[in-house]
Amino acid sequence: MKSFDTEETVFYDLLVYNAEKIADGTQEPIKAGRFCEENMPRLEKINEAVKAKGFDTFEIETNKITTKRYLVK
Repeated sequence: MKSFDTEETVFYDLLVYNAEKIADGTQEPIKAGRFCEENMPRLEKINEAVKAKGFDTFEIETNKITTKRYLVK
């Protein structure tokens, strides 16, 4: 079997939390959103939204998915 098409998709997960609560073990990071490159908000906008919700830290995780398509014989 031979792959005939490969597609790579990159997306970003936004995680928010309070650093002190993570350090003392009373909170886990909260997944607040998933974005593709085209609709990723500016960092300033993310910062304002995170602060407005009462969190003091955010992380952006980059994830890559590779999809391989195969032709059935």
